[in-house]
Amino acid sequence: MKGFKVSRHEYITTSGIPRTCTAKDTYDTAVTLTEEAKIADLIDITEKDRLGIPVWCTIRPKERLGKVTAGAGRTTDDAKCAAMMGTVERYSSTYSGGQMDIASYEEVGLTRAVDPEELILPRKPEIGEKLHWLAGQDILHDERVYIPANAVYHPYDPIGMANQLFRSDPNGLGAGCVAEEAIIHGIYEVIERDALSRAETNYSLGKRLIPESGTPAGTLMEIFAAEGIEVTMWLLNDTYGIPTVAAVADDTITQDPFMIMMAASTHPDPNVAAEYTLLKLARNRVSQIFSEEVGIFSGRSAMVEKAGYERYKRINRIWFGNTQVISTDKIEGTQYTATDEELHAAIAAVAPHTDRICVVDLTRTPLPVWRVVIPGFEVSYTDPSRKKKTKLS
Repeated sequence: MKGFKVSRHEYITTSGIPRTCTAKDTYDTAVTLTEEAKIADLIDITEKDRLGIPVWCTIRPKERLGKVTAGAGRTTDDAKCAAMMGTVERYSSTYSGGQMDIASYEEVGLTRAVDPEELILPRKPEIGEKLHWLAGQDILHDERVYIPANAVYHPYDPIGMANQLFRSDPNGLGAGCVAEEAIIHGIYEVIERDALSRAETNYSLGKRLIPESGTPAGTLMEIFAAEGIEVTMWLLNDTYGIPTVAAVADDTITQDPFMIMMAASTHPDPNVAAEYTLLKLARNRVSQIFSEEVGIFSGRSAMVEKAGYERYKRINRIWFGNTQVISTDKIEGTQYTATDEELHAAIAAVAPHTDRICVVDLTRTPLPVWRVVIPGFEVSYTDPSRKKKTKLS
């Protein structure tokens, strides 16, 4: 694998979010991949929920995971783009053949490969245990590195004599119009899950956050409030100097436990992070309603139904707590004008906290998709079985 050279791509800003291409232009490229990505339908599901925030979804009936992929946006173009890009991301992350080496960590070489234990495993790997490996790039040190395929592909199914280390997930997958954009999105997602994992482990979400009035996030908050949906937003405790905003939405009218939704986003501009988070909440609400209608149930269904509304709120009480309140206009944020500035800043923010920042090019279409793997970053929010034994700082 050749070294990754960071290129500069200027941002434009649409719907309050910086992108290298408009949502419409990105969608126009993505929609040409409908047949290749095995998309049976792209549908508007906005009216499934009373919020009225645009939400579209793709249907891929032949997929074992991710049959429905939804996206939300402030406009129809934004929502259609989000749904298609999420689908391209999942399509590209599926193993489609190609070279994977089978070897133990000891055979690959301690200096040439990511130590599986640094990925925070549910079990200790055995000495000499055979794994699948892929060649990637460590963009922190600009060198080739081997990464367990289990941390790259999703879903991951071991073939032959290779073993599985953990349940695969999409954490760190990023799609974009250019490679740099995809990698930035992947890095931010890894930071987001790390921040959520630390918050829940330490029983502290940080400070209550209020979006600034007149911003896209402030307008979205008003839409939720007008429909009787209480959103409690948080600025999570900061480790990397890049804001992570999380929120819980509580439907006080229906008092449906399935409508207690959490979401989070990481972005150097806290207003953008807040906007992304609220759009994810809107997406998650509509996805829940639509999935129930078509008979697709998530892994949380049985637990939520058994708990009921009040108990489920008590289980997640740290999300509803009272503490210091801060407005987004009081938080120092950063706006970048191009991908090279933002990617170099993200690498510099993460560098003191890890030995490697690994990336793998999973692109299968004209839209780049990359997987970011940062050893040592927390993942217990996504997978409770992968949790460090000591309390996190």
